[in-house]
Amino acid sequence: MKGICRKTYTSLTILILTISTAYTYNGIEGYIPDGAIQRFGKGYSFDIDYSPDGSLLAVASTIGIWLYDVKTRKEIKFLTGHTHFINSIVFSPNGKNLASGSSGGTILVWNVEEGEVITTLKGHTDEVYSLAFSPDGNMLVSGSEDELIKIWNLKDSKAPITIPGHIDGVTYIAISPDGNLLASSGRSVHRISLWNLKNGKFHKFLSGHKKDINSIAFTSDGTTLVSGSDDGTIRFWNTKEGNQLKTYEGILAILSPDGNRFASYTSDGIVRIWDIQSGNLLCSTKPATENVYDMTFSHDGRTITANTGLELHFWNVETGHLIDTIIGYSQGIDSLKYTHNGQTLVSVDDYIKIWDLTNSKLQKSLSLQESISSISLVPDNDTIAIGDYDNLIYLWDMNTDMNKVILKGHKAGIASVAFSPDGKKLASSSWDDSIRLWDSITGEHITTVTEEAFSSRNIDFSKDGNSLVFIDRNSSIIFWNLDTLNIEKDIDLDSNYPYSMALSPDGKIIAVGYDNEEIHLFDVSTEEVVRTIQTVGRTDKLDFSPDGQTLAGCGSEVYLWDVNTGKLIDTLTGHTNQVFTIAFSPDGKTLASGGWDSTIIIWEIKFK
Repeated sequence: MKGICRKTYTSLTILILTISTAYTYNGIEGYIPDGAIQRFGKGYSFDIDYSPDGSLLAVASTIGIWLYDVKTRKEIKFLTGHTHFINSIVFSPNGKNLASGSSGGTILVWNVEEGEVITTLKGHTDEVYSLAFSPDGNMLVSGSEDELIKIWNLKDSKAPITIPGHIDGVTYIAISPDGNLLASSGRSVHRISLWNLKNGKFHKFLSGHKKDINSIAFTSDGTTLVSGSDDGTIRFWNTKEGNQLKTYEGILAILSPDGNRFASYTSDGIVRIWDIQSGNLLCSTKPATENVYDMTFSHDGRTITANTGLELHFWNVETGHLIDTIIGYSQGIDSLKYTHNGQTLVSVDDYIKIWDLTNSKLQKSLSLQESISSISLVPDNDTIAIGDYDNLIYLWDMNTDMNKVILKGHKAGIASVAFSPDGKKLASSSWDDSIRLWDSITGEHITTVTEEAFSSRNIDFSKDGNSLVFIDRNSSIIFWNLDTLNIEKDIDLDSNYPYSMALSPDGKIIAVGYDNEEIHLFDVSTEEVVRTIQTVGRTDKLDFSPDGQTLAGCGSEVYLWDVNTGKLIDTLTGHTNQVFTIAFSPDGKTLASGGWDSTIIIWEIKFK
């Protein structure tokens, strides 16, 4: 099985509003980390596999492994143990064990019934992309970004057989039904390697594909290998002679459990079912509603399951009809904002999502034709400003689901948007090196400030609303007076590269996070650094608590510091990768965080 990085073939570019349902898996053991009270999202889905008896479907995600009951398609178990993304999973032939490989290079073997790790395999120095059990279940083969294949004997503690020879990461592997041959392919080397599984010796190259290979699988008799590639071809190979036998159109190919059929997927979203023996087309359908990069047959061969990373689609093989869809997966979380009452949270991934925190429910989801670059909320009502990469700004009313106005004028994508404290003005910065000021009620353009240094991603209003505050390209904090349209303050940040900025609620302190593992707290009146906070790595986002006494920052984890002393109060651990965004609730009792693991965590703030 495989779990290669977020590779897709089509795109969704329409405006959509949807209503979803309550997220009931908050009660599943291990899902909510210690110190948190809520979590939203299942992560991003990298790989799927059915148990041999067809009762379970396992999904490898950025946060753990989800196990579904195939009959109900409901989550029944969540396996946690990896500290990195899980790229690949595969059931053992008897279905009692499950192996998983992570982006950290570690492989775990699980007891499925108990949900516990029984073996930890370490040896790869980079991401594990592919896994396969031998037919007898005694050996596990892994392929990694470190360009190595390892053959692990699960019956003893001996060091694995290591197969070098790839000049790129090993993204796909397959084992012949008799357990004698191992097939492998890499990301950019457009050929398949065949190896002797018993001793790791090289056997043969299968050459012919012109672009990346996306799937490899042996037929039931082991004499033929089927591969799919970005070059638009599915090829059947004679594994003994190395010659091509047949070629079909497609970029992915999967084989039915009985070995009589295969399914092809083409870049235009069409799934076709073929008879292997005759080569005849049995049926075709175009069921895909999202990007598809992985498919598998169910145990009985009656259903095809497709993984888009964001959803799992189930189709009837005979009719081509969509049977069911599992939702809840998403892209990385780029931004979070609480509404003024603290009962609703707005998040940005590929969509803008509105979460009801009282009922743990996704209320609404909005998609733009272009990717969303930034958002801001009016302080006292439910209007959202949405900036995109197509130079436009939308003002959207969350209550009526209506777009109130579209603001046009920027010549490049929108870097940042911010409402004034009274909500009557909106500021926008762009990669066209300008900052524009708008009337947020009428949508009228008020003024434009154009200067080479002014394409900041950190733009805000001063607390009195009289100035714009931002970090320019020269690494200075600029206070731009909106009456005089001149610089009233210019605070030099030295040569350090600033990543994030936050104003304290009273406007007296500015916190700036750098790339050099430091945060500086500036006194606005004196323009001097009053406190330096040491961090771990880069600080992607900063936010003050409503009372101004606590500073939250995020990067590799979520951190809380005492503003008065600069001391670390707490570290909130639960995300499996970089945390991009944080936001305090209006009452300061909770903190929301989101990041590259594609989930939102709501933390209860209790200071020790």
